[in-house]
Amino acid sequence: MGDGHFVFEGGAPLLAALLDVLKEAINDQYDYISWWLYDAAPDYEVWTDDEKTKWCLKEPEALYDFIRDECQG
Repeated sequence: MGDGHFVFEGGAPLLAALLDVLKEAINDQYDYISWWLYDAAPDYEVWTDDEKTKWCLKEPEALYDFIRDECQG
């Protein structure tokens, strides 16, 4: 039973839920948000398979633009 206001304890479950919402909201089908948060440092660079094109995703806005423009298709 509840009154409609539920609070999760902090930590991993809350973070996982937030990442799921973000992933769904911007259609991050390749999990770039998790990569950016945990594995991308220090260079935050993404290359095409043939290494002819590179994106620098140091800023959150750059990550969003990359997911919106390059990963949808």
